[in-house]
Amino acid sequence: MIGFDNWFVVEEIFGQEFSFSDAEIVNVVVNGLSGELVLELQVSDLVRKPPKKWEKWDLVYIKISFFGVKEISMYVNHEHIHINQFLVEKREKDFEHKLQVLCGENYIHCNYSMARIQNIKPLIWNEELQYYIVAE
Repeated sequence: MIGFDNWFVVEEIFGQEFSFSDAEIVNVVVNGLSGELVLELQVSDLVRKPPKKWEKWDLVYIKISFFGVKEISMYVNHEHIHINQFLVEKREKDFEHKLQVLCGENYIHCNYSMARIQNIKPLIWNEELQYYIVAE
């Protein structure tokens, strides 16, 4: 995917067709002073090639950092937000991309310079906590 400096990591695990459709946004952090947007997602897509250290998983956690963020607008007003469309397009200027995350009435729009996949971890359901945790 354009606009990511390490997209190959995602393609290695999920395949080339992966697009974040139906991923759940579990956290959004915006630091306007440093121009950074961080999205934390839970993904239920089929894992085609798991890393060797993964033994089991129910979902996959992905953390994405967007750098050089400008002109951000968002409306995030629900507990469980599922992505309908995750669109990135190259802008005319060098190192400028447009992000549109569409989630029904919720959305995130911004321009950014570069994105990086920071973490990809397997998640398993914890019955005691009634929540997904990182698999050990």
